Amino acid sequence: VLAAQFFWGMGTSVWMLGREIAAFDLVRADQRGRQMSALMGIGSTGSAFGPAIGGVLTDTLGVRSVFIAYGLIAALVLAISTTHRDAGVRHTRRPGGGFFSLRRFNDIPPYFRATYLILFFSTFGQMVRGQITNSMLPLYSQEQLGYSATTTGLLFSVIGIMTFVMILPTGFISDKIGRKWAAGPAAVFSGIGFLAFPLAESVTALAAVAVMIGIANGLALGAMTIYTYDIVPDHARGQLQAMRRTFGEFGAVLSPPLGGIIAAAYSPSATFWVFAPLHWLSAFLLFFVSNTATLFAWAAYQGLVLGSFFPLHSLLSTGYFGRAHIGAIRGTMMPPSSVSRSAGALLLGGLRDLRGSYTLSFGLVLGGWALMAAAMSSGSSHSLQTSAPSSAWSQPNFSCSSSCNGRSPLPDSS
Repeated sequence: VLAAQFFWGMGTSVWMLGREIAAFDLVRADQRGRQMSALMGIGSTGSAFGPAIGGVLTDTLGVRSVFIAYGLIAALVLAISTTHRDAGVRHTRRPGGGFFSLRRFNDIPPYFRATYLILFFSTFGQMVRGQITNSMLPLYSQEQLGYSATTTGLLFSVIGIMTFVMILPTGFISDKIGRKWAAGPAAVFSGIGFLAFPLAESVTALAAVAVMIGIANGLALGAMTIYTYDIVPDHARGQLQAMRRTFGEFGAVLSPPLGGIIAAAYSPSATFWVFAPLHWLSAFLLFFVSNTATLFAWAAYQGLVLGSFFPLHSLLSTGYFGRAHIGAIRGTMMPPSSVSRSAGALLLGGLRDLRGSYTLSFGLVLGGWALMAAAMSSGSSHSLQTSAPSSAWSQPNFSCSSSCNGRSPLPDSS
């Protein structure tokens, strides 16, 4: 049985990845959300009816009949799969990087690398949600609350029905609003459901929580898969998708034994609370640590720095040169400042194109600010100076005789 389970799991994983890749090549990018939602939703609906059929077969014909029926269904799937025709999409393979090489991560555009890592964690949380619900909900409803197996089956039916109902809305949300707005709320509803399950004791309350879990399942239908395909390069989609799924499967592998330990030490209901923060952290990462949010945060910081520069520049110039002639001095400073800004933009842009990164550019910007601060702090302040300057370079020497006649004095030849 263990050997059969091992090969069954391997075959299931290969089938799930193969169906996604084949289906993606058949539809346009703006229809992928609806396509994947329908594909996985129909699969989840079949999974919801499978236990009922298996139970009837076990009671009437014995447990071996279940495996025979499963083998016949697998043969039917194989026969249908042989009718698949290649969509004509050719995936170019870039040299470098072996089988499942981590160097494929460098092929992802830098803008999307953080999102890809977040999808790793979110897939892990999604797998944990499914396994904990499947393993702990029967223990909680039957062992802890004392309900019958029929009631537990009813709760799973509610989850399956809501998953099926969410197929169409999830596809439109993913295609028309954005992938994040399907994946993020899925984590939110999972977190709410895991917090609410231990507080629900009546059948009505349990069914209400099951509705939230079903909504989470429906929103997550293909969300991580579509998100990944949108951000990874074409030549590495298979490997990067498989790496994400493999990491997610660790959640499916680790969560049942961990849940069993927690249930044995405390109670089945405590398991939901232990894993609830995982979903809330996933939601936070999807909503607030995505690339768009990062750009907004960087833009706000940049605006803060530039906004503070304008009054700071005037204050430094006034404190260094004095207030009496700041207009003439600023007028003299502005032309070279404008020229240097233009030259700086060209320099930083050229460095980015040559180096492929803005890292060195940021260092030069910060270095320029540091040099300016050092120059200002080392100079003699006009407002604090009480004696004549010892050097003509330390401070401008302004003079005015009676011939000024009210006009603004100008610096002398020194």
